[in-house]
Amino acid sequence: MAFVFKDNLDLARILFSKKKDNHLYNLGDQKVSYEALNAKFTENVRELTHEDGVFNLYKYDDNKNTIFALITRALTDVTPKNVIDTYGMFADVMTIAQGDTYIFKKRIGEQRAKQFITRGALAGQYETFELADEKVEIKTTAYTAAARMNIEDFLDGRHVERLYPHYQ
Repeated sequence: MAFVFKDNLDLARILFSKKKDNHLYNLGDQKVSYEALNAKFTENVRELTHEDGVFNLYKYDDNKNTIFALITRALTDVTPKNVIDTYGMFADVMTIAQGDTYIFKKRIGEQRAKQFITRGALAGQYETFELADEKVEIKTTAYTAAARMNIEDFLDGRHVERLYPHYQ
């Protein structure tokens, strides 16, 4: 069977997403377990690295960019959703361009602010709103992570166990 990048990218996206216990996934016209998806993905990637059931360094060398593109594209697509799923329940999570600044505004309450303004202030209303907000400026910073995995672990289907703990 010929290796189809898009189909395997879809499999990788599912595998790199959060694993759901006792959940069945669609694979063609049948429902399969997470482990069966992992086995199918590993079998498909072996097509790019094996010849007659034996690892072939030259075949791997020809296809390594495809394998790494598959991994990086899947992780790039899945990571934002995993971060939102993990931290979204107790924090505001948003995507901001690298180098941009975002200002979070927290309303303290106008009544509290008005207590600090004297009657004679000409710009009292302006000061009220200035005092009624607490602003926190967030400058974006890039965070990166790395996980090391050799090709044998990947081809043996241990990519999920090797990548996932570091990925979380």
